[in-house]
Amino acid sequence: SEGDLFPLEQVNGRLEFTETDVYVPGAAMTVLGGPATLASATQRDGTVRLAMSGRMNVESFLRSSTAPWAGALRGASDWTAVITLRKRVADIVFDSTLEGIASTLPAPLAKAAADSMPLKLERRVTGARQDRIAISLDNVFAAQLERRREGENYVIERGNVSLGGTAAEPERKGVWVTGGLKSLDFDQWSALLKSVSTSGNRVEFAGFDVKFGVLDVFGRRFNDLAITANAQDGVWQSVLVGRELTGDVAWRPEGKGKVTARLKRLALPAATPGRVTPVPDREQPRDLPALDIVADQFQARRAGLGRLEVTALPDGRDWRLERLRITNPDAALTIDGLWQGWLTMPRTKVNVKLEVGDIGKLLVRLGYPEGIKRGTARLEGPLSWAGSPGELDYATLTGSFVLEAKKGQFVKLDPGIGKLLGVLSLQSLPRRLTLDFRDVFSDGFAFDEFVSAVTVTRGVASTENLRIQGPSARIQMSGEVDLNAETQKLRVKVFPSVSDSLSVAGALIGGPVAGIASYLVQKVLKDPFDQIVAYEYGVTGTWADPQVSKIQPRRAAGAEQTP
Repeated sequence: SEGDLFPLEQVNGRLEFTETDVYVPGAAMTVLGGPATLASATQRDGTVRLAMSGRMNVESFLRSSTAPWAGALRGASDWTAVITLRKRVADIVFDSTLEGIASTLPAPLAKAAADSMPLKLERRVTGARQDRIAISLDNVFAAQLERRREGENYVIERGNVSLGGTAAEPERKGVWVTGGLKSLDFDQWSALLKSVSTSGNRVEFAGFDVKFGVLDVFGRRFNDLAITANAQDGVWQSVLVGRELTGDVAWRPEGKGKVTARLKRLALPAATPGRVTPVPDREQPRDLPALDIVADQFQARRAGLGRLEVTALPDGRDWRLERLRITNPDAALTIDGLWQGWLTMPRTKVNVKLEVGDIGKLLVRLGYPEGIKRGTARLEGPLSWAGSPGELDYATLTGSFVLEAKKGQFVKLDPGIGKLLGVLSLQSLPRRLTLDFRDVFSDGFAFDEFVSAVTVTRGVASTENLRIQGPSARIQMSGEVDLNAETQKLRVKVFPSVSDSLSVAGALIGGPVAGIASYLVQKVLKDPFDQIVAYEYGVTGTWADPQVSKIQPRRAAGAEQTP
């Protein structure tokens, strides 16, 4: 059995024995890819003590290994071992400082060749076909495991694994993991270890009580996270307390599995720094669990968004979002659709519905300047983008939506701070040119209705007829806005008075975007403003520095014609 741990090759030596003694004055051999010596003598109690020492060469020893982690080890290191033989069984104690071996394995097992990381391994026979394994690696981890041999394999019946400390003798059934580490990259370790065969040792974990200063998992970084978990009737119940989340999580393994989480708080964790994809080999898990997640306080990008509810079912290698809903006192966002390739190349294809009770308060909640006072709004339509549902990517955003707002007022702000709102509020007009609308726009334009059908293609939003109707002016816009580059190419027509009280919101009745556009065109052509002078401008440049050019004043009839 000692040969399982120390396969001997090229043995050259002399064996001496009598009726009661075994004596090996010296033998040379190859062990662990490097030269080794062995000396042996029979003790007074009848046991045989084998003293071994050598220099292991990990590159030679792992030359034939196909494990992906084998290439992460380089160099050679001295080692010693003592094997005690009694009644055809062997106890083994192995020691090495691992000095001379360099490791590029993920933390906490990365090390330079000159660093010492003492390794100690003990195996003691405790009964017929039973033994105890004790392992310690510096201050990284320690373990004591009780095994039972079944045929060619071992079953680990009891065990204690301690992260960053010493392991006590196991007393309970199953393997229990305790302790903590400053950092652990679960993604990298998962990718490395999934190809390692575990057929020789079957492990059944019974519980965890661990803490991590930094834990990288699923491409996200969690900080100061404590995990307490144990299995009850086949269901894993856990309590998580950390900087990003606090609450209870349950895992039910039936079928493809189901994750149920009831969280008091969830802050969307930042992506793991420097990580292009969370799984290095880019393999997509085949079996995704169902999700049932509720977080009372959900936060994304440092903004408190309110209550989060997620219900999702696996659809091949994707998740079908039956419902993703975020609610707070100012707005409600509802999403349903498909979350594709959630780990490797995620893409979101969903229907979005946003209902806003107070536009100004929602902007402040999201961390933006209060560019609008009061006002209600509704946005609805199909959208898709590269990334997860919680990461809207403007560069790949594609789809269409209808936007309607009522009874609000733009707030006076610098376009450089207000971004797109600074452009839509037309405060750049009196700032750039001496026009007739300084009083109308400078102090914040009030509107009764704001409506538009918008098409988005790879981050460029375009509209043929955006209408803003207020008590002091009516505005019509067409053109496009690059949401990613934060630039615009717009044509703006301003009508200095309003003689019609007909609500453009009626365009939304019936819903189709084509119907809205048709309604708006017809509304313009039949509008009694054809005798009123309209002013037309071109707005280009960036959101922070919009460039305004006056095209020329026309009468409304001419202004309403498509240029």
